Amino acid sequence: MVESESRRLIIKRDRRNKSRILLYGILLSLLLFVLNLVKPTLSDFLHYRFYDLLLSANRGESSSVPVIVDIDEKSLKHYGQWPWPRYRIATLLDKLRNLGALSIGLDMLFAEEDRASIHSIRKEVSRDFGVELDFREVPHSLRDNDQRLAKTLSGGSVVLGYQFLFDEGSDSENCLLHPLRVNKLGYDKVERDSPLFIHARSVSCNLKMFSRLRQDPGSSIFPRKQMVSCDVYP
Repeated sequence: MVESESRRLIIKRDRRNKSRILLYGILLSLLLFVLNLVKPTLSDFLHYRFYDLLLSANRGESSSVPVIVDIDEKSLKHYGQWPWPRYRIATLLDKLRNLGALSIGLDMLFAEEDRASIHSIRKEVSRDFGVELDFREVPHSLRDNDQRLAKTLSGGSVVLGYQFLFDEGSDSENCLLHPLRVNKLGYDKVERDSPLFIHARSVSCNLKMFSRLRQDPGSSIFPRKQMVSCDVYP
């Protein structure tokens, strides 16, 4: 008798606690919903703070990827001043692939021809001094640094960049651009009052021979991708 009465009290107390928890959950959900409508910036702030706490609580080991390959003062002292000839950039990319790089992003632009190429030097010397240089002993594959780099880029898994220009115009009509797919959530009025994206006046890009997509269905060559870069280049 006493046992059944105790069990009945426990069940009754559990039901009361469950109802109370459910009520508190509903009230908290309504409070957050109203807060998000009245002052969404505060709810965003709380969300980001909570996310920061979750990240700071994670004390796992740091990942070995991605890896940044920096062209530092030691590199410049060993290989010479910047910009390097593009055959050297191509050699660097080949070495990174051989070391197991799955994808390579370049934080640099190749907007003009490489003036360190043998064929460029030959044209400039002929134009400025009227002297025709002969490079018969140099293989054709070593005469054009741009072609050497283009061949390496055609191997795929390399990401090039753009430079957005906000205060000046450029000959961006000659650029081979690859539009990015963007999914937007919101109302048109919000976008008119406060643009979601910064609008650049023009863009500096790479030479078309580097930006052109090459895809051969019968080979293992991947189409090269493009990424947006907002870095300021000298």
